[in-house]
Amino acid sequence: MLMKTKKLIALFLSVVIVIYAFFGIVNAFASDIEWRYDNETATLYISGSGDMDDYASPYETPWSTYLLLIENLVVEDGVTSLGACMLSGAVKLSSVSLADSVTKIGSESFSSCPSLLELNLSANITSIADVSFSKDGISDKTGFVLNVSAGSYALFYAVKNNIGFNCNSVSCGDYNVAIPTKTGMKAYYPYTPKISATYIFYSESKYDPEGFLYDDSFRQLKTNDDFDVRYSSAMESCDFALSYNLEAGKTYYFATSLINPNMKANYKVTIGAFNYDLSGSLYAMMSPDGACSDIKLTSAYLNGAPTNGDYTLHVTQNNQVVTVQCDGITWQHTVNPDSGSSYDIPVMMCDSNQDGIVNAKDYAIMNNTNSVYKQFFINFINYRY
Repeated sequence: MLMKTKKLIALFLSVVIVIYAFFGIVNAFASDIEWRYDNETATLYISGSGDMDDYASPYETPWSTYLLLIENLVVEDGVTSLGACMLSGAVKLSSVSLADSVTKIGSESFSSCPSLLELNLSANITSIADVSFSKDGISDKTGFVLNVSAGSYALFYAVKNNIGFNCNSVSCGDYNVAIPTKTGMKAYYPYTPKISATYIFYSESKYDPEGFLYDDSFRQLKTNDDFDVRYSSAMESCDFALSYNLEAGKTYYFATSLINPNMKANYKVTIGAFNYDLSGSLYAMMSPDGACSDIKLTSAYLNGAPTNGDYTLHVTQNNQVVTVQCDGITWQHTVNPDSGSSYDIPVMMCDSNQDGIVNAKDYAIMNNTNSVYKQFFINFINYRY
């Protein structure tokens, strides 16, 4: 009986060892944080809630046995920070997926990881320690790129530390700036104008921010910390207003920061343009996605003035709402500098009785009037707007 019991225990232990070799689950390295390594996919999973521990070296981490084998990292929702040196020296690491709950990245967390060439960082990141992505814990890594959001701390970190980055250009409009406390950060907004014009960048706040404009090499073109009521009646004396002539097709970076670097703030900034010309043509809409037909609206009225299907507008503010009237149908469009200097306006002409839905009633009207737009009716049947 004793011999049989020993065999069962030995069998159980061997199964446990095999399972551990494949999954490796540890719960004790930080409160409410767990980790698991998957041998088959060479993936380290970090899960739980709260901050990870910091480590003096990667060999002090619970997964140090797998350090040279890890190819992928997945940090799941609930984890709020990455510990110092957590994967420093993981030479095969090439893919990192971070949940949006992660807000802090520790020192040298991804240093000496030559296979890691890019990293996606959400707008929720508020702290990145020095040399987090270095080649060897000291020098920069060539070819490494951060994929970041406009106005984010991650973009500020990339610019400040001369790290390559990808960030989509913003459009004209309003943006909410979030400055984490004691970061001294600048919120950068890349903008590539489609038309050459005078553009404005201004704040509405109570925190005394500054405004900056840079070219694509981050050479400062202009700075300002004074308000100007010409741009917004809501502006207070502690706001800034900055204007500059931008050239179409070139990328610029608007930025804002707080004069007091120890403050935390949320405030609105606006990017816009004024005094620009916009031209284009008025067309019937061919499909619900806004595609223009080849039928120009030659009997149309734009803002009450007759047109032959072509128009030119001089815009003296950022956006302008234009009203198109044709065949008894009225349609409104908002045009803006991001439309470019030439903007074709499509107008859906199949709702003949203007009741908000295209149906058989409209077809009867179109049929009786032998409407040229009848050919588009089937594309819009039951379409609501």
